[in-house]
This record gives sequence, structure tokens and C-alpha cells, in this order.
Amino acid sequence: MAQQPTAGKVATPARPEATAGGGAVVSVAAARRLVLILLAFWTAVWGVSLLLSANAGSLGAGIHEHAAQRLLGVHVLVLAPLYALLGWNPTKYRVFLWVPYASQAGIAAVTLTNLKNAAFPFVVSVIFLALLLFLWQAGRKPAAAKAGAGAPGAGPAGPSSSIRQAPKE
Repeated sequence: MAQQPTAGKVATPARPEATAGGGAVVSVAAARRLVLILLAFWTAVWGVSLLLSANAGSLGAGIHEHAAQRLLGVHVLVLAPLYALLGWNPTKYRVFLWVPYASQAGIAAVTLTNLKNAAFPFVVSVIFLALLLFLWQAGRKPAAAKAGAGAPGAGPAGPSSSIRQAPKE
């Protein structure tokens, strides 16, 4: 039997199992994008509720004057598209990656002084801040991997490892 020509055809390698149990693995970048999209959605809902609702209740962040709530709603609505852009293309808009961290930390700090009236925004901002910080830390390379990567013959446990790499020819 004649062999078929393979010019122009790309062989797709078999995909190894993601985990021992066969479950899916989500990358840190994809998880960060998802958190930023959820933050954009939450920020839009919160901003609209502050802007349109005369009595925002716990969403009012402890502000009782209606004009101040509307002003805060407008400012919060400005952040929602920025978060959506960061979730859509974080590499293109990486200069603004500090904004979600700073805004959530600021909301948590300001609402901490008035937890009786602003508990809900405080809890939501602390959750988003914790998720963002966790994903930021998870995306960084460990210091041991950085230090051991440049040493010749350094295995996963460093230069004193009993497992040595074969010399490259």
C-alpha cells in the first residue's frame, strides 16, 4: 500500500491528561481574566444601583445623601469598562493593571470605618481583593525556580540534588 503524502498536514499531538483525575485545569491568566470580568459586572451593577436608586440600602456604602450616592455611582460606573477592558485584553492594557487592586483596597479601607451601613460593599471588595492578590501571587515564578534555573546541573531540588542531568553534547 502506498504511503499518503503528508505535506501541508499538521499532526495534532495527543493531549495528556490535565490532572491525575482527568479534571480540567484553568490557567492563572484565564482565572485573572474571569475575576476581572466578574469585577466589571459587579461594579456596573453597584454603580447603576447607586445612580438610579433613591434608597440603595447596604449598597449605599454608608452614604445617606442621595446626591452623594449618585455621584459615587457615576464614579463607580467609570471603573466598570476599565475592568472589562483589562479582562478582555490584559496585555494590551497592562499599564492599568494596578487599578483593580487599588480600588478594591480603597473601598475596603473606606467602608471598614462604617461596617454597620456598608458591610456588603466591604465584604465584596475584600473577596475581590483576596482573589486578585492570590492570582497575582500564583502567577509569579517561585524564587527557588528563578535561582536554580541558571545553575548548570541544577535539578528541581537545586545543585545539591542527587538527580543530575546528563551533559548536553
